[in-house]
Amino acid sequence: MERSTINVVEGSVEHMPFSNNTYDYIICESVLAFVDVNQALEECYRVLKDKGILILNEMSLVQSLNENELNRFKGFYQLQECNTENQWKEKLEQTGFTKIDSLFNSTTIESQPIEISLSPNIDPKLLDMLDEHQRLQQELDGKVGSIVLRCQK
Repeated sequence: MERSTINVVEGSVEHMPFSNNTYDYIICESVLAFVDVNQALEECYRVLKDKGILILNEMSLVQSLNENELNRFKGFYQLQECNTENQWKEKLEQTGFTKIDSLFNSTTIESQPIEISLSPNIDPKLLDMLDEHQRLQQELDGKVGSIVLRCQK
């Protein structure tokens, strides 16, 4: 069996420490909503080779949120942006990406029941955060989902 070497590089998707036209593929898994989306997409475009592929798996708005829902959602998860499928596609096109395909589109938040054993010494603030997370997921189910997009440089 042949062994492969994997190099791990710590950095920011907004300022990647790589030369132009370096990679054939980039995969972003739940990253872009937490950063400056436009800057991150420009960086992805810059470091991809010609005909390189970017695959995104991101949260996506299925329905409009009222101002209170949007503020709570963005504030709790510290999101920079919340985009619909069309808004994601527009951002990719504006950056220069082509052949933008939707590979998966979920209209619900797919949450798994969390089975955890809590320490008796856990900070009550952490329990409050977990409760708020569960409340938000229930309230926004059907309004927030996820999307997987594949696009080419």
